[in-house]
Formats: sequence, structure tokens, C-alpha cells
Amino acid sequence: VSILRKGFVDHADSLGNSGRYGPGDVQWMTAGDGIQHAEMFPLLYRDRPNEFELFQIWLNMPGRKKRVAPAYKMMWAEQIPHYRHGGADITIIAGRYQPQEITDGRAEAAIEPIAPTADTWAADPASEMAIWMIELQPGASVSLPPASNPANQRTLFAYAGNGLLVAGQDVGA
Repeated sequence: VSILRKGFVDHADSLGNSGRYGPGDVQWMTAGDGIQHAEMFPLLYRDRPNEFELFQIWLNMPGRKKRVAPAYKMMWAEQIPHYRHGGADITIIAGRYQPQEITDGRAEAAIEPIAPTADTWAADPASEMAIWMIELQPGASVSLPPASNPANQRTLFAYAGNGLLVAGQDVGA
């Protein structure tokens, strides 16, 4: 899962997919039984920095699906759902997001992500796999929904900012 925050990526693969994607876009590729691909990072400007920020999340496939047909899917920024509340902006890339906040005496409706490629962990609702990009304004807070199955684990990665409190515990910057 390639999440592009800044810059551009030119992609081409052995399935015949090719194109350029930019800030906010997500590319979901399942290698499965094999795919060759290339990612190039074009330099668009000679007179200023070519900023680039990309997260790649590699998911191990379930054993029974290691040899599935390869798949590729683009999730364009304008199609990806967001949840905004009280200085928090959550981009829902994978995993159903159930807001925990109450607005005007009622709970917000659950937000469904764009469906991922068919044979990934994220396609199985029981896995509760989620990828949520969370941006908080200074002083903002958000309550994240817990996994309903206690065996499923949630991991939070903080990658920018001056500090973060999680359940009252300082996890640093």
C-alpha cells in the first residue's frame, strides 16, 4: 500500500498498468503470484525543491492466498473518505472507521473505505485491518475505535509533530 503525501510517482507494471499519481493518492498492489513493477519519482522543478513523502506498507498475505493472481488498484485522493471533527482529520484508507464522538446527542455513522484488492488481509472484515492517516491540529484529540476482537492489535505510528499523548501517556514526537 503506497500512500503518497507529497510529490509524484510514475508507475508501470507487467500487468499493463501505468500512470502518475500525486499527493493524497493511494496505490494498492497485491503481488500474489508475481508482478514486475517500476516506480519512478519525477523531478518536476529545476528552480525549487521537489518535495517527496511516501509511506509504503507491506502486508504479508494469508498463507492460502500467497499464489493468487496479482492485482492493482488506484485510490484517488478525491474518492478516499475522510472524517473531520474538532481539529482532527482522519483519512480512511482501509478498515471501517466508527467515530466515537457524539454530535448533537447522536453518534456519527460508520465510514466505509474504498474496497482494497480482493486477496489482502484488509478484504477480510474479521481481520479488522485498518490504515487511517490521522492529522491533529495543536490541542485536538480523537478517540479511536478499539478492535472488537481482543486478539487483533492496533499500532499507532507518530511521524511528525512535537508530541503526542495516547490514553494520557506521552509517546513523544
